[in-house]
Amino acid sequence: EHVKFSCVVDACNIAYHMQNFPGGCFQIKQINAAVEKLKSNGEKVLVVCPERYLNKVIPNSTRFGRLQRKKTVLSEEALQIIEAWKNDGILYKCIDLIDDDLYWMIMTVFYKSGKTFVVSNDRMRDHRLSLLEPTPFARWKKTQQRHFSFERVSPLDIEEPEIILNKIATFTRDVQVSDEGIWHLPILSENESTLNKENNDDFEAEVVGEGWLCIDLPLGIRLSKC
Repeated sequence: EHVKFSCVVDACNIAYHMQNFPGGCFQIKQINAAVEKLKSNGEKVLVVCPERYLNKVIPNSTRFGRLQRKKTVLSEEALQIIEAWKNDGILYKCIDLIDDDLYWMIMTVFYKSGKTFVVSNDRMRDHRLSLLEPTPFARWKKTQQRHFSFERVSPLDIEEPEIILNKIATFTRDVQVSDEGIWHLPILSENESTLNKENNDDFEAEVVGEGWLCIDLPLGIRLSKC
């Protein structure tokens, strides 16, 4: 509680990533892959996990697991990983009566100086309208939520998963004005526009692009990439 952390790991979101298939389950190794990757990048990590997933026998909340009311028995290796997190002081156990999302959302704004980001693919639809106005909430997501994917998913908690962490934008893709009075308007090239239409089937999806229209009123208009 006295150690300042730079990033929070949403354990449930990472552990259940791409596990909605027969035999899928809560993957401790996927969480640990994120932890080790972040630590190798010099980050001070805090793992946020509900207490029900830190026992020998845990729920299986995948689509197939819920239907069949299955339980998952953690391997000895998985239990050792949890113990290592405890010994390192990087595990925050959430009580089961409170949504664990609220814990890591608060932790991203806990420190007044510097930004703490969360590693999660959670779209936070349950919280989008209840916590902040739409614009500040969207800006917070863009600058403090780091998305991820796996090159290889570990179905049986045996293989070593390989995680890919997406970069967080230095600044949001919003209309901005500099101290010098230069306006910056985000734009998409024809190829970027086509790619976003193909990939984004959700109104909350992040629009990806690199182009900016820079308007310097005394000097005129120019295009640039940032």
